[in-house]
Formats: sequence, C-alpha cells, structure tokens
Amino acid sequence: LDLTAQHPFGLGARNDVIWGAGYRWIGLQLNQRTPAFGVPRGRLQEQLFSAFVQDEFKPIPDRLSLTAGLKVEHNDFTGLEFQPSVRATFKPAGNQTV
Repeated sequence: LDLTAQHPFGLGARNDVIWGAGYRWIGLQLNQRTPAFGVPRGRLQEQLFSAFVQDEFKPIPDRLSLTAGLKVEHNDFTGLEFQPSVRATFKPAGNQTV
C-alpha cells in the first residue's frame, strides 16, 4: 500500500513551492529456504512515513533555477532520517541544460 499527497503553490513570481506527505505499508509472507536468514514467523511487515517540502527559486527565469528541499522519513529500521537536497539548473541555450 502506497499513499502520497502533495500540494504545489506559487510564492511570488519566481518561487514554486511543493510540500507533501506519504505512507507506505509493506506486508510479505516468506517461505524460508536457508537458515542463513531468519524471518520470525515467516512474515515481514514494515511501515514508512515521510513528509517533504521543496522550493524552486528562479533568479533568471527560463535560464537559472535553484532548488532546495528537505525530506523527513521514519522507518522501522533506522528511525527518523533527514534528507536535505540542493540543486542548481542552468540552461545556456534552449537545447542545453547543465
């Protein structure tokens, strides 16, 4: 089961913001073939919760954009994780992107 919701909106003429949240449930029935990997009761059930926000700023529209975002995720293996991101996109010509 995978559910995601997101909402984009503009923040002025040069900012596009998108935020959202997600939930994923994984349920597996496993038949153990080797004793190397033990699975209790032959079942695996995991849950993943996430939320994110991202802002795309266009200092030079159609030429240069800067994107910054943060994703926060909680899973059963590592707990709470923060995943920041920063990107820049430059278009020197209509058919080129760096």
